[in-house]
Amino acid sequence: MLKYYFLLILMSVLFFSTKCLAITYLTVNDTAQITQVTKAATHEPNKEAVQVAKAKKQNKLARWFIRTANRLVPQLPLFTPAEAKRANTNAGLGFGMFVGAVFIFPLLAIPGFILSNNALIEEHRTPGILTPTNKVLAQIGKWGSLAWLIIIALVIILLFMFLSRWR
Repeated sequence: MLKYYFLLILMSVLFFSTKCLAITYLTVNDTAQITQVTKAATHEPNKEAVQVAKAKKQNKLARWFIRTANRLVPQLPLFTPAEAKRANTNAGLGFGMFVGAVFIFPLLAIPGFILSNNALIEEHRTPGILTPTNKVLAQIGKWGSLAWLIIIALVIILLFMFLSRWR
């Protein structure tokens, strides 16, 4: 059986030619009979397959170019120092208002929530505008102020409930 396969490979190499009008090759079936198969050869490539292959190659080249360009060109921040200062100030003031709401005057939670939320919105729009410390302060100020506002709302609701019972 091995000699038939060797013969098959040898004959396929001998019969195959890119300039001929037919491709001839040999096959071996289960009973070890060798049959010759001739197919018409078209030398025009499949246009759709060629276009798909070109598009894949161009896409791969474009992705390589973008990765290389991103490594070679330093990435500049997309914000000015004044914008960064304002966002960091809002984060610090929002946290300060939250602390003031807890210890001094509860309604300071409202501007604390607004300032902290504005700082976090700026961070979401332009990542890196907040320093890591101020980002954490803004998150604490936002969620703490929100929790404090919920507590204030519950106290007001309970107060009205008790006042309505005394009438």
